[in-house]
Amino acid sequence: MNKLAVITGAASGMGNNAAIRLGGIYDILMTDINKDSLEVEAQTLRDRGITVYTFPCNVANREQVTKLAEYATQCGTVGCVVHAAGIAPGPKAVAEQIFTINAMGTAYMTEAFFPVLDQGGVMINVASMSSYMSTGHVPYDLLRLNPFQPEFLEKNLVVFSAMEAAQAPGFAYLVSKHFVRDYTARNAMRFGKRGVRILSISPGNIMTPMYFNEVKDSCDSMLPQTPIGRHGKPEEISDLIAFLVSSQAAFITGIDVLCDGGCVAGMTMDQVTESLFIPPLA
Repeated sequence: MNKLAVITGAASGMGNNAAIRLGGIYDILMTDINKDSLEVEAQTLRDRGITVYTFPCNVANREQVTKLAEYATQCGTVGCVVHAAGIAPGPKAVAEQIFTINAMGTAYMTEAFFPVLDQGGVMINVASMSSYMSTGHVPYDLLRLNPFQPEFLEKNLVVFSAMEAAQAPGFAYLVSKHFVRDYTARNAMRFGKRGVRILSISPGNIMTPMYFNEVKDSCDSMLPQTPIGRHGKPEEISDLIAFLVSSQAAFITGIDVLCDGGCVAGMTMDQVTESLFIPPLA
């Protein structure tokens, strides 16, 4: 019997591609906030002969995430978790929503699946190349507060509420994804003592539905500074995930893997701040 892979954000984009790529290697538990799309995509995998379970879940809701972890144990032995659910700074997203979903969702998923993952298993949290940009602005002290105490959200959200409306969503996204990387690394020793690996990946501009529907113009502006000369494909991220959860990567944990076509290396700080709507350094 195959072990189980739990994949959030599995109804579309990188999460969906991860489910397709890992299907057959693992049984798949697909979860997403969009129940209708989730069932459609799950049936697509079932038609390929993949064993698929579904569980609608809002990762920003701790109670729902706890129930997801409980359900996962009923479906099988959890061998890996790919936490791909998140939200980008699109035209309708607000800073508070972006930070809450991306940061709190990661904290909730990490805590809920810490005791659930089987020995030898691995958890991958999806961050973003944006977490490498304008790091001098990141409120590190606030991100290191306990995410399960009210002051974590209260103090971090104050930072965004004090910014201009046009700048706040991009900055909230950057900070939230920095939290994903940092929180993941801070959990490496704890997971390691259980014989479980945890790491994050930071995709660059990937041609998912989110790219086409929400952030195309911003992403395209970075192409001249991308050494590979193109955006990434979702399949390239799912191939990376498949490697990282395999035994070939058994000595890799506690790090972030940047997969961005060289975009971070190719951009100057001025270009970074302009593309993310972040106020320049004083």
